Amino acid sequence: MEVVVSVLAALIVCSILLRLFNIAYSKYKLNMATSSIAHELEVARAQAKERRQNVSVIFNAKEGHFGMDRNGNGKLDYNEFEELPEEAKLAGDAVVVFTKSGKLASESRQPRIVVSNTRDSRNVSVSSLGHIEID
Repeated sequence: MEVVVSVLAALIVCSILLRLFNIAYSKYKLNMATSSIAHELEVARAQAKERRQNVSVIFNAKEGHFGMDRNGNGKLDYNEFEELPEEAKLAGDAVVVFTKSGKLASESRQPRIVVSNTRDSRNVSVSSLGHIEID
């Protein structure tokens, strides 16, 4: 009888630990996706200032892709995009254009990129001055 109780207690503890691991892993993947987006935006801003020309970062929610438009054709080619993890989704399409001064282009509205999974969501926003923030 004690063996059965011990096994049941061990199974309960294991199931709780497995659930906590899954929660932590999904948060990790969400944070990595959000950090990757923020990093891509920072690189695009730096390149716009360095090259003294407009640089765009395109977000495609349907395909789950985002990336810098390196050749300036207004779309993401196969070598320009990164895929979000399967669990993370973008809230909508967006195009972020940085000017040669590193600010957000006047025709661009201040984007709020929402990345979410089944449990949580994180926001990446770009101010009119080009500052990138993660909420």
